[in-house]
Amino acid sequence: ETPRWREQLWNATAFANDPLDVGLYAISSTSSSRQRKAWREWLMGGRRTTAMNKAMPRGVKFPSIYRVGHNARQMAYLLSGVSVLARLAGYSGLCVLIDEAESYSLLAAYQRPKADTFFSAVLYAALQERQARITPDMLPQHRWREYPPAYNGRQSLFFLFTVTRSENRLPLESWLDADQILTLEPHHTAQEIGQFMQQVMSYHAEAYGYEAGDRQRQVRRAAAEHLALGMRNGRLSIRGVVRQTVELFDLLYLYPDYEVTALLDELRQQMR
Repeated sequence: ETPRWREQLWNATAFANDPLDVGLYAISSTSSSRQRKAWREWLMGGRRTTAMNKAMPRGVKFPSIYRVGHNARQMAYLLSGVSVLARLAGYSGLCVLIDEAESYSLLAAYQRPKADTFFSAVLYAALQERQARITPDMLPQHRWREYPPAYNGRQSLFFLFTVTRSENRLPLESWLDADQILTLEPHHTAQEIGQFMQQVMSYHAEAYGYEAGDRQRQVRRAAAEHLALGMRNGRLSIRGVVRQTVELFDLLYLYPDYEVTALLDELRQQMR
């Protein structure tokens, strides 16, 4: 299967000495577990070791994975490449989640531009034509090599990060439209939780490649009341509502025979 993947991956990039393509070739062409481990670690962190030399493709200039300089564009490009690889392997794509992104506020003033570039680059790779605030020209190239902002073709990168509003310093409005920012209030009505669950239901179906049906819609409508009760009773925080919502849709997806009434009864008992 690997040669077929490499050919399709190459068609999606058309970019000479692509680090992901070179790494996959090296991993597939050696039987040494030590060399494979070295190449995997290189793909994850850019650290080159002598163990990689024997599996290096002939006639190929060794590509660098940059750890310093303007590397955000390359990072976003490679993440979109992994999403292409995930689709070739039968998955829906790659989801990148960053929790507590408000830690951005701890960065010194001179460090924030690099963080801004990282978020901008990954957001562009994930959204591309579905947004109009970030352009490739805004993403600086590394001084040693230029990269496209994302793979071509059927890449499927989903980027989600969370911030605490009171501590947020991220320029969200400069990157995203209002409908791309999901605001969670500390206290919610059942109607508001239902609206939130509607969005999660859509994202969940997109992530796992299915169409939400009657079971999902029934749970969305009824579970909102139970979750609102849990918040009023002090059993759930907003983080708990998010986690519980995802778990409900996970259960429906993983267990097609799970009775909706039984699931809702269990949830109601937990929230009392």
